[in-house]
Amino acid sequence: MIHVRILTQKTYENQLSLQRAAEGLLWKLEKESEAVTKQIILNSYKYNIMLSYSHKDEQLCLKIHEQLIKDGFRVWLGIDCLRGSTMVGIANAIENSEH
Repeated sequence: MIHVRILTQKTYENQLSLQRAAEGLLWKLEKESEAVTKQIILNSYKYNIMLSYSHKDEQLCLKIHEQLIKDGFRVWLGIDCLRGSTMVGIANAIENSEH
C-alpha cells in the first residue's frame, strides 16, 4: 500500500496518468465502502428535507417546495403531510428527515 501512496505523490508530467490511477486505487480500497455506507444512510430517510415556515410566508414556502420536488428531493411540508396532532406530525418529520 505504501508504494501506491508514493505513486500518488509523483508530479512529473509523464506520470500524471499513473498518479491518477494510484489515487483511484486508493479511493477504491479505502473510501468506497465509506461512501456506499453514507449513501445507504441517506437513502434510509423518508424525507431529504423538512420545510418549516410561518403562515405569513406560506406562498413563498410553496414555491420553494415545488422547486425542491422538481429537483428530485423528498420534502415534508406540513400542508400535505400532517395527520393527527400537529406536534406529533412535526416530530415525525424531524426524525425522518435528513435535513
